[in-house]
Amino acid sequence: MCAQPNDCAGGTDYCCDDEATCVRDHGGVRQCNFNPRDVGGLTLWLDASEQDLNPAAWMDRSGHFGQITSPDSSPPVVVEGGLYSHNTVRFNDNMLSDVHFPSSDGGLTVFVVLKAECTGAYHNIIDRLGGSDGVNAGTSDVMLWIDPNCLFELATSSGVRSAVTAEEWQVVTAVFGGDGTVSLYTSADGINTLEGTSSGSSAQAGASQDSVYYDLFNRNDAQKFQGELAEELVYNRALGDEEREDVFNFLQSKWGLVGDACESPSSEGEC
Repeated sequence: MCAQPNDCAGGTDYCCDDEATCVRDHGGVRQCNFNPRDVGGLTLWLDASEQDLNPAAWMDRSGHFGQITSPDSSPPVVVEGGLYSHNTVRFNDNMLSDVHFPSSDGGLTVFVVLKAECTGAYHNIIDRLGGSDGVNAGTSDVMLWIDPNCLFELATSSGVRSAVTAEEWQVVTAVFGGDGTVSLYTSADGINTLEGTSSGSSAQAGASQDSVYYDLFNRNDAQKFQGELAEELVYNRALGDEEREDVFNFLQSKWGLVGDACESPSSEGEC
C-alpha cells in the first residue's frame, strides 16, 4: 500500500510503498505521485513501461493522439524489464508515424529517456517537417539527433552538443523557444545539466503553424534511431525552469537513474 492512498488518484499517477524513498538529495522532496499532466501543455506521452508486446501501435498517454503507429513492416520491439524492471522499446532503424502538434507559443519542450547504439552515423530523435502534411513534407529541420560521435546535437546550425555520449541511459531535454532560442540538457552525473544554449536557430519549433509536422526517430526515411527508448514527453511550449526540473526529476526517479530513486514506482495505479 502507498503511504497515502490518494497518491494514485485517477489510476495514472506514480506512487511509492515508502514515501521516504521519494526524498532526493538534490531538488528537495520529490514525491512519486507527480504526474506529467500536472505541467500544462503535454501533447505527447509515449511510455514504454505501459507498452504491451506489440509496439507497432503505441497508446499516447497525453490523450492527444490516441495511438502512434509504426509504418515499418518490422516495427520496434519490446525489451521486457529493459530498465529498472520496466519494459523499454528497442529501435533498430525503425520509425514512428509523423505527428502534428500546434504550439501555444511557437515553442516545444521535448524529454526523452534513451540510450543509443553508436554506429558512426547520424540518428534522429525529432525533427520538424514542412509541407502540408508529414508524407509530402518538402523540407526538414533537425531539432534533436545523435551525431556520428554519439553526442546529442541540438539543431544543426546551433552548435550545441553534449559533453556526454548517448551510449548510457540519459534523460535528455531539448527546449525550443518560439524566438529561436534552443537549449539542451542531459542527466550527466545524475543532475539536470545544461549542455548549451543558442539563439536564432533555424530549427526553432515554429509549431504555431498548422502545417508543421514532426518526424519521430526518423528523418526523411533515413537516419533512423538505433537503441532503446524508455519514455518520451513533448510539451507544446517552452517550459520554465521549475517545470522542466519537475519533469526531469520525475523521469530520473521513475527509471532509477539516480541513487535515491523510488524503489518501486508503479504506472498501473496498483496501490
